[in-house]
Amino acid sequence: MEAVDKSNLCSICKKLSASRFCIGLIPYKIEVTTSDEQNSGTTQYGWIIIEGTENRSEKFYMRNIPHKQILRHGQTDTFIFKCRPLGELRRITLGHEERPEYSLRTYKEREAKWHVAQITITDPSTSTIYKFPIKQWIDINNKGDVFDYADEQEDTVVQQYIRQAIKYKIIVHTGDVFSASTDANVSIILYGTLGNTGTRPLKKKGRKLFRRGQIDEFIIVCLDLGKLNKLHIEHDNTYFTPDWFLAKVEVVNMETNETVVFPCNRWLGKQHDDHQIHRNLVPIDDS
Repeated sequence: MEAVDKSNLCSICKKLSASRFCIGLIPYKIEVTTSDEQNSGTTQYGWIIIEGTENRSEKFYMRNIPHKQILRHGQTDTFIFKCRPLGELRRITLGHEERPEYSLRTYKEREAKWHVAQITITDPSTSTIYKFPIKQWIDINNKGDVFDYADEQEDTVVQQYIRQAIKYKIIVHTGDVFSASTDANVSIILYGTLGNTGTRPLKKKGRKLFRRGQIDEFIIVCLDLGKLNKLHIEHDNTYFTPDWFLAKVEVVNMETNETVVFPCNRWLGKQHDDHQIHRNLVPIDDS
Protein backbone atom coordinates (compact mmCIF):
# COMPACT_ATOMS: atom_id res chain seq x y z
CA MET A 1 0.00 0.00 0.00
CA GLU A 2 1.40 3.39 -1.04
CA ALA A 3 2.09 5.97 1.64
CA VAL A 4 -0.08 9.08 1.57
CA ASP A 5 1.80 12.35 1.13
CA LYS A 6 0.11 14.42 3.85
CA SER A 7 1.69 17.69 2.74
CA ASN A 8 0.35 17.20 -0.78
CA LEU A 9 -3.07 16.27 0.60
CA CYS A 10 -3.16 19.46 2.69
CA SER A 11 -2.24 21.48 -0.38
CA ILE A 12 -5.12 19.95 -2.32
CA CYS A 13 -7.53 20.65 0.54
CA LYS A 14 -6.48 24.29 0.65
CA LYS A 15 -7.04 24.65 -3.09
CA LEU A 16 -10.48 23.07 -2.79
CA SER A 17 -11.33 25.38 0.09
CA ALA A 18 -10.18 28.45 -1.84
CA SER A 19 -12.27 27.46 -4.84
CA ARG A 20 -15.43 26.62 -2.88
CA PHE A 21 -17.16 29.73 -4.27
CA CYS A 22 -16.25 29.05 -7.89
CA ILE A 23 -19.12 26.61 -8.33
CA GLY A 24 -22.60 27.94 -7.67
CA LEU A 25 -23.42 31.13 -5.81
CA ILE A 26 -21.23 33.65 -3.99
CA PRO A 27 -22.59 35.24 -0.77
CA TYR A 28 -21.68 38.89 -1.33
CA LYS A 29 -21.81 41.01 1.83
CA ILE A 30 -23.49 44.37 1.24
CA GLU A 31 -23.13 47.13 3.85
CA VAL A 32 -25.46 50.08 3.32
CA THR A 33 -24.81 53.28 5.26
CA THR A 34 -27.66 55.76 5.40
CA SER A 35 -26.30 59.26 5.98
CA ASP A 36 -26.81 61.45 9.04
CA GLU A 37 -28.47 64.18 6.97
CA GLN A 38 -31.76 65.40 8.42
CA ASN A 39 -34.64 63.04 7.49
CA SER A 40 -32.20 60.81 5.59
CA GLY A 41 -33.83 57.49 6.49
CA THR A 42 -36.66 55.68 4.75
CA THR A 43 -39.42 53.30 5.80
CA GLN A 44 -39.67 51.94 2.25
CA TYR A 45 -37.66 49.38 0.26
CA GLY A 46 -34.20 49.89 -1.15
CA TRP A 47 -32.82 47.80 -4.01
CA ILE A 48 -29.49 47.24 -5.70
CA ILE A 49 -28.11 45.69 -8.89
CA ILE A 50 -24.39 44.85 -8.96
CA GLU A 51 -22.38 44.76 -12.19
CA GLY A 52 -18.97 43.14 -12.58
CA THR A 53 -16.59 42.23 -15.37
CA GLU A 54 -18.26 38.83 -15.83
CA ASN A 55 -21.94 39.20 -14.95
CA ARG A 56 -24.71 41.52 -13.82
CA SER A 57 -26.82 40.54 -10.83
CA GLU A 58 -30.57 40.47 -10.51
CA LYS A 59 -32.29 43.15 -8.42
CA PHE A 60 -31.77 42.57 -4.68
CA TYR A 61 -34.36 44.10 -2.36
CA MET A 62 -33.62 45.53 1.09
CA ARG A 63 -37.05 45.26 2.68
CA ASN A 64 -38.26 47.38 5.57
CA ILE A 65 -40.70 45.32 7.61
CA PRO A 66 -42.33 46.06 11.00
CA HIS A 67 -40.02 43.86 13.08
CA LYS A 68 -36.86 44.79 11.16
CA GLN A 69 -36.35 48.51 10.69
CA ILE A 70 -33.52 49.17 8.25
CA LEU A 71 -32.20 52.07 6.14
CA ARG A 72 -32.72 54.55 8.99
CA HIS A 73 -30.91 57.80 9.84
CA GLY A 74 -27.16 57.25 10.43
CA GLN A 75 -27.55 53.47 10.39
CA THR A 76 -25.38 50.84 8.68
CA ASP A 77 -27.23 47.70 7.63
CA THR A 78 -25.62 44.47 6.47
CA PHE A 79 -27.14 42.07 3.94
CA ILE A 80 -25.99 38.83 2.31
CA PHE A 81 -26.80 38.58 -1.38
CA LYS A 82 -26.15 35.20 -3.00
CA CYS A 83 -25.70 35.28 -6.75
CA ARG A 84 -23.49 33.86 -9.48
CA PRO A 85 -19.88 35.12 -9.63
CA LEU A 86 -19.74 38.67 -10.98
CA GLY A 87 -15.99 39.05 -11.48
CA GLU A 88 -14.37 42.33 -10.45
CA LEU A 89 -17.10 44.73 -9.40
CA ARG A 90 -17.43 47.86 -11.51
CA ARG A 91 -20.72 49.62 -10.72
CA ILE A 92 -24.01 49.41 -8.91
CA THR A 93 -27.52 50.64 -9.65
CA LEU A 94 -29.32 51.83 -6.53
CA GLY A 95 -33.06 52.32 -6.24
CA HIS A 96 -35.84 53.19 -3.78
CA GLU A 97 -39.30 51.65 -4.03
CA GLU A 98 -42.56 52.01 -2.13
CA ARG A 99 -43.79 49.17 0.04
CA PRO A 100 -46.84 47.40 -1.44
CA GLU A 101 -49.02 48.20 1.57
CA TYR A 102 -48.31 51.95 1.26
CA SER A 103 -49.71 54.52 -1.13
CA LEU A 104 -47.62 57.42 -2.36
CA ARG A 105 -50.47 59.73 -1.40
CA THR A 106 -49.83 58.94 2.27
CA TYR A 107 -46.20 60.07 2.15
CA LYS A 108 -44.91 63.30 3.46
CA GLU A 109 -42.24 64.75 1.17
CA ARG A 110 -39.41 63.63 3.45
CA GLU A 111 -40.63 60.00 3.34
CA ALA A 112 -40.27 59.85 -0.44
CA LYS A 113 -36.48 60.29 -0.34
CA TRP A 114 -33.55 58.34 1.08
CA HIS A 115 -30.05 59.78 1.53
CA VAL A 116 -27.29 57.19 1.22
CA ALA A 117 -23.72 57.88 2.31
CA GLN A 118 -21.87 54.79 1.10
CA ILE A 119 -22.26 51.18 0.04
CA THR A 120 -19.51 48.63 0.67
CA ILE A 121 -19.57 45.20 -0.97
CA THR A 122 -17.27 42.34 0.04
CA ASP A 123 -16.55 39.44 -2.31
CA PRO A 124 -15.69 36.51 0.02
CA SER A 125 -14.23 34.45 -2.82
CA THR A 126 -11.35 36.92 -3.18
CA SER A 127 -11.66 38.85 0.12
CA THR A 128 -11.88 42.03 -1.97
CA ILE A 129 -13.74 45.03 -0.55
CA TYR A 130 -15.39 47.45 -2.98
CA LYS A 131 -16.48 50.90 -1.79
CA PHE A 132 -19.09 52.95 -3.62
CA PRO A 133 -19.37 56.56 -2.37
CA ILE A 134 -22.99 57.67 -2.85
CA LYS A 135 -23.68 60.90 -0.90
CA GLN A 136 -26.94 61.44 -2.75
CA TRP A 137 -30.71 61.48 -2.29
CA ILE A 138 -32.43 58.49 -3.89
CA ASP A 139 -35.99 59.34 -4.95
CA ILE A 140 -38.90 56.98 -4.39
CA ASN A 141 -39.83 54.76 -7.36
CA ASN A 142 -36.88 55.97 -9.39
CA LYS A 143 -35.47 53.85 -12.21
CA GLY A 144 -32.15 53.51 -10.41
CA ASP A 145 -29.09 55.73 -10.04
CA VAL A 146 -25.74 54.37 -11.25
CA PHE A 147 -22.52 54.62 -9.22
CA ASP A 148 -19.05 53.47 -10.27
CA TYR A 149 -16.53 51.72 -8.05
CA ALA A 150 -14.00 54.14 -6.56
CA ASP A 151 -10.66 52.32 -6.71
CA GLU A 152 -8.68 53.96 -3.94
CA GLN A 153 -5.46 52.34 -5.14
CA GLU A 154 -5.77 53.95 -8.56
CA ASP A 155 -7.29 57.33 -7.74
CA THR A 156 -5.90 59.86 -5.32
CA VAL A 157 -8.19 61.76 -2.97
CA VAL A 158 -7.96 64.77 -5.27
CA GLN A 159 -8.89 62.68 -8.32
CA GLN A 160 -11.85 61.19 -6.47
CA TYR A 161 -13.03 64.68 -5.59
CA ILE A 162 -12.75 65.78 -9.21
CA ARG A 163 -14.45 62.67 -10.60
CA GLN A 164 -17.95 63.36 -9.38
CA ALA A 165 -20.88 61.40 -10.75
CA ILE A 166 -22.33 63.34 -13.67
CA LYS A 167 -24.95 62.84 -16.35
CA TYR A 168 -24.31 62.34 -20.05
CA LYS A 169 -27.07 62.73 -22.63
CA ILE A 170 -26.72 60.22 -25.46
CA ILE A 171 -28.42 61.40 -28.68
CA VAL A 172 -28.69 58.67 -31.31
CA HIS A 173 -29.49 59.59 -34.94
CA THR A 174 -30.80 56.75 -37.10
CA GLY A 175 -30.14 57.39 -40.79
CA ASP A 176 -32.82 58.38 -43.28
CA VAL A 177 -32.27 55.54 -45.75
CA PHE A 178 -34.46 52.62 -46.81
CA SER A 179 -34.87 49.98 -44.03
CA ALA A 180 -32.63 51.96 -41.67
CA SER A 181 -34.67 50.99 -38.57
CA THR A 182 -33.74 48.19 -36.19
CA ASP A 183 -35.72 46.11 -33.71
CA ALA A 184 -32.57 44.78 -32.04
CA ASN A 185 -31.32 45.73 -28.57
CA VAL A 186 -28.66 48.45 -28.74
CA SER A 187 -25.91 49.13 -26.19
CA ILE A 188 -22.90 51.44 -25.92
CA ILE A 189 -19.62 51.87 -24.08
CA LEU A 190 -18.39 55.45 -23.78
CA TYR A 191 -14.65 56.00 -23.31
CA GLY A 192 -12.71 58.98 -22.01
CA THR A 193 -9.28 59.84 -20.66
CA LEU A 194 -10.40 58.97 -17.09
CA GLY A 195 -12.21 55.69 -17.74
CA ASN A 196 -15.26 54.17 -19.43
CA THR A 197 -18.90 53.49 -18.65
CA GLY A 198 -18.91 49.74 -19.21
CA THR A 199 -21.74 48.30 -21.30
CA ARG A 200 -24.91 50.40 -21.06
CA PRO A 201 -28.13 49.28 -22.80
CA LEU A 202 -30.11 52.02 -24.54
CA LYS A 203 -33.73 51.46 -23.53
CA LYS A 204 -36.82 53.58 -23.06
CA LYS A 205 -40.25 52.28 -22.07
CA GLY A 206 -43.26 53.14 -24.20
CA ARG A 207 -41.31 54.33 -27.24
CA LYS A 208 -40.30 52.67 -30.49
CA LEU A 209 -36.57 53.24 -30.75
CA PHE A 210 -34.15 53.56 -33.64
CA ARG A 211 -36.71 54.19 -36.40
CA ARG A 212 -35.71 55.57 -39.80
CA GLY A 213 -34.78 59.26 -39.54
CA GLN A 214 -35.55 59.30 -35.80
CA ILE A 215 -33.56 60.89 -32.97
CA ASP A 216 -33.56 59.07 -29.62
CA GLU A 217 -32.20 60.47 -26.37
CA PHE A 218 -30.96 58.65 -23.27
CA ILE A 219 -29.37 59.68 -19.97
CA ILE A 220 -26.54 57.74 -18.35
CA VAL A 221 -24.87 58.53 -15.02
CA CYS A 222 -21.25 57.68 -14.23
CA LEU A 223 -18.06 59.18 -12.85
CA ASP A 224 -16.61 61.96 -14.98
CA LEU A 225 -14.92 60.33 -17.99
CA GLY A 226 -12.66 63.26 -18.81
CA LYS A 227 -12.15 64.05 -22.49
CA LEU A 228 -14.24 61.66 -24.57
CA ASN A 229 -12.23 59.77 -27.19
CA LYS A 230 -14.22 56.71 -28.32
CA LEU A 231 -17.72 55.28 -28.43
CA HIS A 232 -18.41 51.59 -28.96
CA ILE A 233 -21.93 50.83 -30.16
CA GLU A 234 -23.50 47.49 -31.03
CA HIS A 235 -26.74 45.55 -31.23
CA ASP A 236 -27.56 41.91 -30.48
CA ASN A 237 -28.90 41.01 -33.96
CA THR A 238 -32.28 39.92 -32.58
CA TYR A 239 -35.87 40.10 -33.87
CA PHE A 240 -37.09 40.34 -37.46
CA THR A 241 -35.24 43.42 -38.75
CA PRO A 242 -31.99 43.79 -36.80
CA ASP A 243 -29.88 45.54 -39.46
CA TRP A 244 -29.51 49.23 -38.62
CA PHE A 245 -28.13 52.29 -40.39
CA LEU A 246 -26.63 54.64 -37.81
CA ALA A 247 -25.93 58.22 -38.88
CA LYS A 248 -24.22 59.55 -35.76
CA VAL A 249 -24.22 59.74 -31.97
CA GLU A 250 -23.94 62.97 -30.01
CA VAL A 251 -22.87 62.96 -26.36
CA VAL A 252 -23.61 65.95 -24.14
CA ASN A 253 -21.85 66.44 -20.82
CA MET A 254 -24.77 67.85 -18.83
CA GLU A 255 -22.45 69.49 -16.30
CA THR A 256 -20.45 71.52 -18.84
CA ASN A 257 -22.95 71.44 -21.74
CA GLU A 258 -20.10 70.32 -24.01
CA THR A 259 -21.20 68.23 -27.01
CA VAL A 260 -19.02 65.61 -28.71
CA VAL A 261 -20.14 64.20 -32.07
CA PHE A 262 -19.32 60.63 -33.11
CA PRO A 263 -20.14 60.22 -36.84
CA CYS A 264 -20.91 56.79 -38.26
CA ASN A 265 -22.98 56.75 -41.49
CA ARG A 266 -22.67 52.98 -41.78
CA TRP A 267 -24.74 49.86 -41.36
CA LEU A 268 -24.58 47.62 -38.33
CA GLY A 269 -25.98 44.39 -39.69
CA LYS A 270 -25.24 40.92 -41.02
CA GLN A 271 -26.91 41.68 -44.36
CA HIS A 272 -25.14 44.98 -45.16
CA ASP A 273 -21.74 46.60 -45.55
CA ASP A 274 -19.02 44.45 -43.90
CA HIS A 275 -21.61 42.37 -41.97
CA GLN A 276 -20.50 43.72 -38.57
CA ILE A 277 -23.04 44.47 -35.83
CA HIS A 278 -20.74 46.78 -33.86
CA ARG A 279 -18.76 49.96 -34.56
CA ASN A 280 -16.00 51.82 -32.75
CA LEU A 281 -16.58 55.51 -33.35
CA VAL A 282 -14.16 58.38 -32.81
CA PRO A 283 -15.18 62.01 -32.34
CA ILE A 284 -14.92 64.76 -34.90
CA ASP A 285 -11.64 66.61 -34.47
CA ASP A 286 -12.47 70.23 -33.71
CA SER A 287 -8.92 71.39 -34.30
